[in-house]
Amino acid sequence: MKGKKQLAHQEEALQMQRVQFTAFQKNMEKAERIQGRAEKLQERGAQLVGVARKLLFFAAPFLILFVVFLMLDGAFR
Repeated sequence: MKGKKQLAHQEEALQMQRVQFTAFQKNMEKAERIQGRAEKLQERGAQLVGVARKLLFFAAPFLILFVVFLMLDGAFR
C-alpha cells in the first residue's frame, strides 16, 4: 500500500516536472524569437543611421551652397 502511494506520488511529481519543463522550453523558444527580432531591429536601425549619415554628408554641402547662392543673389539685386 505504502509503496503504491509513494509510486503514485513520484509519478505525479514526474508529470509535474514534465509540464514545467515543457513550459520552460516554450518560454525559451519565445525568448529566442524575441531576441532574434530585436537583433534584426537593431541591424535595421544601424542601416538607417548609416544612410542618414551618408545623406547628411553628401546633401548638406550642396544645400549650404544653394543657401549661400540665394543670399548672394539677393544681395546683388
